[in-house]
Amino acid sequence: LTHLLYFNDYKDASKRLEYLHIGGAYWFGDPGKDLTRFATIPEAFVGEFGVPAGTVPGSSRVNIPTIAIGTPPFVDTGLIATNTFTHIAGELLWAHGPITWQNEIQMANVAQVGGPQLQFWGFYSEWMLFLTGESRPYNRKLGALDRITPLRPFIRQADCEMGPGAWEMALRVSHLDLDDNNVAGGRLTDLTAGVNWYLNGYTKVQFNYIRAMLNRNFNGVNGPTDADIYGVRMQVDF
Repeated sequence: LTHLLYFNDYKDASKRLEYLHIGGAYWFGDPGKDLTRFATIPEAFVGEFGVPAGTVPGSSRVNIPTIAIGTPPFVDTGLIATNTFTHIAGELLWAHGPITWQNEIQMANVAQVGGPQLQFWGFYSEWMLFLTGESRPYNRKLGALDRITPLRPFIRQADCEMGPGAWEMALRVSHLDLDDNNVAGGRLTDLTAGVNWYLNGYTKVQFNYIRAMLNRNFNGVNGPTDADIYGVRMQVDF
C-alpha cells in the first residue's frame, strides 16, 4: 500500500519535481514443511553459484551441475523450524529537484516450533543527487519511480539537444540483523558509494564501491569480517 502525500510539477525547462511518497506492507506466511530461512549477500550479485552435491547453494539458491563464479550469502539463519511468520515493512521517498532520499525498513517475526519467538530486521537509506539538474520521475499511476530521461542525452534521443547525459552521485547505508535468541545468522552492514551515467533514457553505466562489514566468521575466517566490492555495469533496455 502506497500513498503520495505531496506532488508538485513545475513544468518548466528544468523539469524539476517535488514529491513525498510513503508506503507500508504486511504479509503472513505458513510454510508448508514448517521450515523457513533468511539469507542474503552484500549488495552485489555475480553470476550463479554451483556447489557439489549435498552442500548449500550460493546466492542463486539453486543447485546447478558445475561450480561457477558467484556471491555466497554473508548472513544466513539456516533452516528454522517454523509454525508461522509475519513481515511488516515501511518506506519513504522524498524528492526535491535533483535530490532524492529513499528509505525502507522491514521486520520479520518468526514463531519457532519448540523455541522462542524470533525477530529479524533490516533497513536501507540512500541519498541521490543529479549533478546535471535532472529530477527523478515518478509514475503516479503505479506509485513508483519512473525511467530517467537526461535533459541533454549523450546518445541522441528524438529531438533532444545532445550533451553530457545525466550524471548522478549516490550514497547508501543498509543493515540486516539475523541474530536473535537461539539463532545466530549474523549482522551485516553495507556502505555503498556510486556514480550513474545515463547516456539516454535507455542506456546507462553504473559504478559502485561497497564496503561490507560482517560481525561473524565467514568461510572459516575469524570474524568480524570485511569485504571491499567494486562493480561496473552497463545496461541497455527497450
